[in-house]
Amino acid sequence: MEATFKETCELLGVSKTTLYRLAKEGQITQFLSEIDGKMYISLDKKVGGQYLAAYINTICKWYDGAPCKINFTPQKWIEEQRALYSIGKK
Repeated sequence: MEATFKETCELLGVSKTTLYRLAKEGQITQFLSEIDGKMYISLDKKVGGQYLAAYINTICKWYDGAPCKINFTPQKWIEEQRALYSIGKK
């Protein structure tokens, strides 16, 4: 599951500043890919056994709580969307 920086911020609840800083520092390069000249972040890739949200929470200092949703996984999001759109359809 590939997402733009903006989409990733919305899905994970992490600030754009934090995400861009981590990318600039090279701390999330293993999650980045370039497609048609645009940078995308792979949300379904695991690094060290962790998805991006858990990885960010591991490498960032927490001042006012976790920087992003710890329990976000692409599979869980897809299941939530599937359930959301299947309500009322029979």
